[in-house]
Amino acid sequence: MKKLKTFICVLFLSLPLFCESVFVCKEIDFAKVKPADINVIGGSITCQPVRTSYGYIATGDGRQLYGFTQEGKMLWQRAVKFRLKNFLSVFAEDLICLVSTDSKISLLNSSGLNLWTAKCDFVISDAPVQGIDGRIFVRGMNVISCYGIKGTQRWVLETEEQNLNIRPAILGDGSVMIFLAKTKDGKTIGQRISPFGKVLEEIVFASVAKEAVSISDGIVLSFADGSTGFLALENGTPVSKWIIPSVKSGMSAPMKIIPDFKNDEVYFVYGGESRIARVNAETGEIIDDFSSRIGTSNFCYTELTSQGLVLASKSKACCVDKDGNIVWRVKFDPKKNIKYLYASDSGYLVLCNSNWSLELYQARLNVGKTRTSFNEKNLKPLEVKNIENLMPSSELFGQVLTSENLDEMYGAFRNGDLKEKEEKFLSLLSMEIKEMTNQWNRNKSKGDRENLFFRDNLDYDCALLELASESEIYFCRSEIISMMKNVSDYTMLLHLIKCSSKISFDPDCQILNTFEYLMNTKKIPPTEKVLLNAIADSTLEICKFMGRPAFYQKGKNIISYMLYPQFSKETREKAVDTMKKIAASKL
Repeated sequence: MKKLKTFICVLFLSLPLFCESVFVCKEIDFAKVKPADINVIGGSITCQPVRTSYGYIATGDGRQLYGFTQEGKMLWQRAVKFRLKNFLSVFAEDLICLVSTDSKISLLNSSGLNLWTAKCDFVISDAPVQGIDGRIFVRGMNVISCYGIKGTQRWVLETEEQNLNIRPAILGDGSVMIFLAKTKDGKTIGQRISPFGKVLEEIVFASVAKEAVSISDGIVLSFADGSTGFLALENGTPVSKWIIPSVKSGMSAPMKIIPDFKNDEVYFVYGGESRIARVNAETGEIIDDFSSRIGTSNFCYTELTSQGLVLASKSKACCVDKDGNIVWRVKFDPKKNIKYLYASDSGYLVLCNSNWSLELYQARLNVGKTRTSFNEKNLKPLEVKNIENLMPSSELFGQVLTSENLDEMYGAFRNGDLKEKEEKFLSLLSMEIKEMTNQWNRNKSKGDRENLFFRDNLDYDCALLELASESEIYFCRSEIISMMKNVSDYTMLLHLIKCSSKISFDPDCQILNTFEYLMNTKKIPPTEKVLLNAIADSTLEICKFMGRPAFYQKGKNIISYMLYPQFSKETREKAVDTMKKIAASKL
């Protein structure tokens, strides 16, 4: 009896491992198994679903936009006012960029609520690309354009005919690389364009480029002859960091590039039999090379999940881990018309069928906690040089920017008439705000009165903050947040809070965290109704713009704190009204 109990116990503990081995070793035929779940939507999916932090989004028939979990459960559905092209982009913090058939672009928050729509004067060829500071690049056959995160067009640049098969790619300094349709001696020509719309240089590559993918501070490229390379910047000049040449024993075309951002590696899927090379992104060293055992190069889908690299054709799919082991293999039902599919980190495949259904199949029995493979897009400010070689405003030399300069810059930011002037404007504005931050963060009470120009010229400070709030990019945020935490002058603090409200774009939640800090530390006491009302308004604008549940929860916590008895009746009423507006926005 004791032996029997021991056997049963061992058998029970072994079941997960046994079941998992069955999933790994056996090819699952979806024609012979039932889906784990079926979700019916109001039309067909019309584009390849795009990954978000919470799952996927996709366009659909009837001007619809859908948000799904990784397992195909519909989170939300939004109707848009125009017909959509069959592609979209997901930016930092899950902001969504859509393109209409009549060349409008729209930015939506992560909940699918429209933030703005702008009309382009050319036919948009593919999904927009986000720059390192949040700006948005949109291109057509012979043109590329740039928009701010609030929808103002910053510049338009006419180009020679572009190769629309290769998407624009972003370099570490924020410049964008486009690829021309023409070649030179049979080699691809790339044009590097500054974030300010200036053509910096032309680059002739060693062969015909087929694909370009941005990683870290450079671009990984694949070529028609099977070679690959990594282009990055050194002292502002593009250099080839490494090359893997095409040789008989090496990689060959066709080729697909899949970056692994978390491990600083790149997967190359290559050749007719689809071998997989795992490469160190920094050095170009081939770490491993193995067969995918899927036996085709006609992939309709590739995705790196926490379980491994998923490759799918129209008839079958597999998942391969980093050491070349097959995690799972499946064969699709030929009777079903699968338009698109996507894989989850937990071992499921979601099939988007033409009959308006999303079918969820379990490809692997997942044991243990599921890790996310989603790579959050992190933004940073551009490094703008002091191109005028000027010193900041001071009591000795006076105010750098005259009222005419300020008016010109404000008009340019508001109207989008920037072009190459933007670099000069950002350089001057950054210089002044950095010095303003240094002075406001100094302890005036200790008698340090030397060169406090910005402390004594509040109107000028406010004009600079107004310009910063119109920049529509990730710009001077650390300085604004630092001043909010350190200034004791309530008039200046009010302008900083209002500046944050106009910016609205808070990708790392640091502005909301600062509001929480100001109230919790009693830096803003409960009696300061004007400052508290400004925080409530700014919190509402940030929550509406960003849309993520985390922002909603953070905003709710900030506003709820204002309902405590120590706050005035007016502040509490303002908090109730703000909470209602946040709820009405359907975040």
